Amino acid sequence: MLCLVMVIGLLAGCGASSAPAASSAPAAAAPAAAAPAAAAPAAEGATYTIKLGHACSAAHPYNQGAQKFKDLVEERTNGAITVELYPESLLGAERDLIEGLQMGSVEMCIVSTAPLSSYSNAFLAFDLPFLFTTKAQARGVVDSEIGQSMFDSLAETSGIIGLCYFENGFRHFTNDDHPLVKAEDFKGMKIRVMENQVMMATITALGGSPTPMAFNELYNALQQKTIDGEENPIGQIYDKKMYEVQHYITISNHFYAPAPLLISRAFFESLPADYQEIIKAAALEARDFERSRTDAEEDAQLQEMIDKYGCEVCYDPDIASLQAATQAVYDEFVGDGKLIDPAVVEQIRNFPA
Repeated sequence: MLCLVMVIGLLAGCGASSAPAASSAPAAAAPAAAAPAAAAPAAEGATYTIKLGHACSAAHPYNQGAQKFKDLVEERTNGAITVELYPESLLGAERDLIEGLQMGSVEMCIVSTAPLSSYSNAFLAFDLPFLFTTKAQARGVVDSEIGQSMFDSLAETSGIIGLCYFENGFRHFTNDDHPLVKAEDFKGMKIRVMENQVMMATITALGGSPTPMAFNELYNALQQKTIDGEENPIGQIYDKKMYEVQHYITISNHFYAPAPLLISRAFFESLPADYQEIIKAAALEARDFERSRTDAEEDAQLQEMIDKYGCEVCYDPDIASLQAATQAVYDEFVGDGKLIDPAVVEQIRNFPA
């Protein structure tokens, strides 16, 4: 284990480097859905408004990708479609956004896959600990038929269409008490996770106490010491200034966090066919742009957190210890007749890294 300690007197925080960035070559486009959506007949002079919400700040790659999508769609429809961006959970937390797609109060959103497991168990496979090893592998999986099959299952159960996968990145543990290096270090610690049974079981398997809560409540909970730690990608740690209230960070890469760009099926099918195609193409271009921003910004954000705020970073935790402890999660959820199809897990594991 290599631990780097840097203390600078302005603020106490945490920062560390993430897994090496994948190749900058654009990922393959997601396969088209099995059954194309119906399209409304074009109405001369008709205009449409898309409200697109997410939980991150206006500076986060989510919003940069959303802005790229907005620019492309508005340009290619000659202004017939207007895209309004609502960062910072202005339209609600992620569950609110998903429900908004179903109720018609929101047209599009960017969310984590974790809350989508309430609508389709297929997404639980993405939440298994230490399943992905590199960004290249993870991006390849979500852009393949595996990722598309998840979207197909969502459309069947919820009336929501998945356009593509943006990216939040690999997730890492932070806390304000001591370095989290091996499984024993988690004993008794209250760790915030998303409200997802696989993620919660992972913390339990490590010996911690999983504490689900909405992302927009997290900073205050850490500040008030009602929880001990959390887990997020470097971009989120930086974006929400977690380094102000969390001194230690462990580069664990324990979960990979894809971020689906979703659209209401009812709204999508109300659009003329040519506008549907514009939206699908713009989504893929915005996806590649968003991922490129994630790659470009992580190292700089990390360096700023180290140099400016000071932190203790564990770069090489005992992954074997963490994997051994979390094998119990696979035993509980993966198997014939269980929530996660073992064939899907094997497909992901065998996908080129």
